[in-house]
Amino acid sequence: MTKHVLDRPKIMSNALLRHAVAIQRKALPRTASLALQRRRRKVAVVGRARQYLRIDRHVSD
Repeated sequence: MTKHVLDRPKIMSNALLRHAVAIQRKALPRTASLALQRRRRKVAVVGRARQYLRIDRHVSD
């Protein structure tokens, strides 16, 4: 098992700490992708299926 990025000697230079934090942040998902996953969808799944059936039957609104 590998050590965690921050499991290093207690005395660290700022450059090493910045590097360790950057590596850890790369492992996390981006905030923009999390926001896209959590937002509400504009079209409900039931409504989408209804639209597909309407198109399949060649019925116009």
